[in-house]
Amino acid sequence: MYAPHRLYLEGPGITESRLPDPEARYHYRYAGLSLLTRSNERYFLLPVCWASASHARAIALPDDPSLRLEFFPLTTPPHCPPAG
Repeated sequence: MYAPHRLYLEGPGITESRLPDPEARYHYRYAGLSLLTRSNERYFLLPVCWASASHARAIALPDDPSLRLEFFPLTTPPHCPPAG
């Protein structure tokens, strides 16, 4: 997911990267999210390692044209700590 401003998304497996180009439309990239569903003009996402952490939460984001979401299948499973 790409965003023009920082969203402060946190969760097991989520990474935030500040993009270097000050002229770009998007300044932050978030990885480590999986689509759960889209409903009522919102995307519901899970951290990729949600099953391995008791404190993981679902994330709801508006279907907003300022955000760019890219969906693709994972070819390798994410590296997550053991559930506990």
